[in-house]
Amino acid sequence: PDPKITFVIVSKQHSHRFFAANRRDANVKNGNLKPGTVIDKGVTHPFEFDLYLYSHAGIQCTSRPIQYHVLVDENQFSADEFQEITYSMCYTYARATKSVSLTPAVYYAHLAADRARYH
Repeated sequence: PDPKITFVIVSKQHSHRFFAANRRDANVKNGNLKPGTVIDKGVTHPFEFDLYLYSHAGIQCTSRPIQYHVLVDENQFSADEFQEITYSMCYTYARATKSVSLTPAVYYAHLAADRARYH
């Protein structure tokens, strides 16, 4: 059988910022939302599959969420499954010892594009 794919647009070029409604929901050290926080209601598209994910612990109130917009999902992931897989992948970047803001596939694609530009 042919492999199934999930096609996602990943964007950090947006102006959305989110803040904890309660202090207990924020990181005590820096005031950011805690890593693993997902926003998938209220500010997302009402009919399409998109979300904002805080996957890393940033420095003093500087964390920005990454927007994930699923265009094609042949794997038929539930929202929770997709969020968990995406968040878990942020811990697998070879150049970091902690979670990163983007999934490593995006970082590696960016590195490959930069190299191709100069060769």
